[in-house]
Amino acid sequence: MSYDSKHNKWVASIYAEGKKKYLGRFIDEKECAKAYNNAVYKYWNGDGYLNDV
Repeated sequence: MSYDSKHNKWVASIYAEGKKKYLGRFIDEKECAKAYNNAVYKYWNGDGYLNDV
């Protein structure tokens, strides 16, 4: 997760299957964290850093 100050939104992405996967831009930091957590389960079977949301 990172903050895109140009668009005033949070950005979620994850590296999986040898590529960077863009998960989206979010106004709310918690929604961004949830999207990232969901991707950790989808691509890494939950074996990765999870945000506390």
